[in-house]
Amino acid sequence: MSDVILYGTDKLKAMMAVPAKDELAVIADRIRARIRQTTADIIATGNDLIAVQDRLEHGEFLAWIDREFGWTARSAQRFMLAAKFAEDKSDIVSYLPATTIYKLAAPSTSEEIKAEVVADLRAGRVVDHRQVEARISDERVHARHRAKLNARYHRKARSPAAQRRREREIARREGEAAARARAADAAAAECQAILEKLDPADLDRLRQVYEEFGPFTVLQRLRVQL
Repeated sequence: MSDVILYGTDKLKAMMAVPAKDELAVIADRIRARIRQTTADIIATGNDLIAVQDRLEHGEFLAWIDREFGWTARSAQRFMLAAKFAEDKSDIVSYLPATTIYKLAAPSTSEEIKAEVVADLRAGRVVDHRQVEARISDERVHARHRAKLNARYHRKARSPAAQRRREREIARREGEAAARARAADAAAAECQAILEKLDPADLDRLRQVYEEFGPFTVLQRLRVQL
């Protein structure tokens, strides 16, 4: 009877024992393999959807995904964006969780973050998907904040007072441009009067020099002692 109890106690202890480190590593590898397979399936699904989309008209494609899977356009788009993001690098990005792939593939995610993650994966560095997703979330918060500021700025810019200031600024710049044009015309007329006083032979030679080297080149090298 005691042997039975002892056997049962030892078995219970064995069942409750903490797994060895090598066993934990095996379990972790098994979990990673499942995650990789899930992500690989998402990428493969996206590639299939892209192939179907290329064969059908836009309306036909939406009807097809609704009929076959009950999906919205946005649902299908997530798969296709993931596949496009993973193009030529599915062997490395498939190690990331599906949620991270979706967020990285989103158009709102900056190319900087995408490039950094891909570079780390290609270098064999461990990528903390939680940090990546946190960066993407922070980036989206900042983007929304910038959008609000821009909207507020444009609303102010459309106000009557801002419009009047803009019109006055435009008028000022147009006035300055017109005054400069009149001054240039007057200077050209003055130069014309000076040239007309030259000897015809000198005038012809001056014209030849200008045509050969260009007026700006000649003027830059011209030295006149006043």
